[in-house]
Amino acid sequence: WADQEIDAEKPFDDLAQKHLRFYDPQIKDRAQDIISYYHGYRLDGFLLHSDHSCRYLSLGLMGSMKKVQEKTGVPVLLLDTDHGDPRLYISANIKTQMHAYIETLEAHPQRGTGEELPDPRRAIR
Repeated sequence: WADQEIDAEKPFDDLAQKHLRFYDPQIKDRAQDIISYYHGYRLDGFLLHSDHSCRYLSLGLMGSMKKVQEKTGVPVLLLDTDHGDPRLYISANIKTQMHAYIETLEAHPQRGTGEELPDPRRAIR
């Protein structure tokens, strides 16, 4: 959102548009944006992050996730964690979810429609 230019003649209008477009969790375009990324980058799946410390941005993610799955058919993982409270982050749970998601991606019939990437398990230790 930071790369959008602001018109000096109407800075408040542009700032409002930026915040409505990128910070409104119920915005109807969120799922469509993700679907566009799917087509534009030929992705095999999506990972979404729901953050306990930032509920405002996390609202509506479940609906977006379902719409993306309906429209693309690719697997989506919604990680529910927290960036500010270590009690809500359990590394073993995240690793288990990520490994299961990678297995899902490997078994998915659309596998290979995206660009070849390095084995993601190397990054998960």
